[in-house]
Amino acid sequence: MAHIITAQGYSSFIPVLLSKDTKGKVLNKYETGFNILAGSRLIFIGTEKNGYSPFGIHLSSQDYLPYSKKVNIGASVTFGPRELIIEDLFSITLRDDKAYDPIVPIEREKITTAWKQMIPKVWLERGYTKILSTDLAVAMEVIWEMKEPTTVEQKMIRRLINCCSPHVSNEEMDAVCHYFVGRGVGLTPSGDDVLVGVAAILYGKYGPRHPFIKGIKKVKDKDRTTMVSQTFYQYASIGAFQSTILSTMHALSSTNESLVAAVNQLLESGHSSGFDTSFGMYVGLIGRQEE
Repeated sequence: MAHIITAQGYSSFIPVLLSKDTKGKVLNKYETGFNILAGSRLIFIGTEKNGYSPFGIHLSSQDYLPYSKKVNIGASVTFGPRELIIEDLFSITLRDDKAYDPIVPIEREKITTAWKQMIPKVWLERGYTKILSTDLAVAMEVIWEMKEPTTVEQKMIRRLINCCSPHVSNEEMDAVCHYFVGRGVGLTPSGDDVLVGVAAILYGKYGPRHPFIKGIKKVKDKDRTTMVSQTFYQYASIGAFQSTILSTMHALSSTNESLVAAVNQLLESGHSSGFDTSFGMYVGLIGRQEE
């Protein structure tokens, strides 16, 4: 009999996903977990190291690590109303009181201006020097209009700020998204993480009506990036984000210490995903204040 593990937490969207299919398979793996393909949708199974995913089921490291190397790509998964069975290795049960809500709340508290200095300070302390292929110092000069953009990428970063306006045209939004979608390497390329970061900030103020949110909703139907990124776009378009993003957004209205702690936690996500996402959030904050 497969060993039974109780999930430490799971997205409130998971029971709906489990009700749509009876079987799935392991699509890909990384250090902190693996993705299951259920029909045309993804479910993440793994630890809490990178925060809680909007499409995730999270286990304690103690429960997950003994099985992490035993789960192979292509392994079959069976779904029940409140459980998943991974071949004959182990099963995961979902308790009602372990569900979490990944939806970003619409802002009710005023964001302080501390982010302007505190977020770049954390980047500097952590040793980040590039965003995509652009020197970070140059990118900062471009986004604060201290320097004219000279490369295509610098110009697109500047245009991304303009896309934060609620009056941006659909044509401009589509052109900028086209540039960033799938740009970079990995399961979530850097350009995708940047766009998700921008989306989080704009959804927090405007909800789903902002043109940027409507623009990224189209991305999930394209083949220009990975399925993992497409899934993050799908959830971002309805206001659902990684818990580390939500914590950072909450900290924008809190103390400097809380903001630094939240950004540092976000930066722990993936190889560069946390930094790329935080850069997108920074761009979104600048774009909002330029309205």
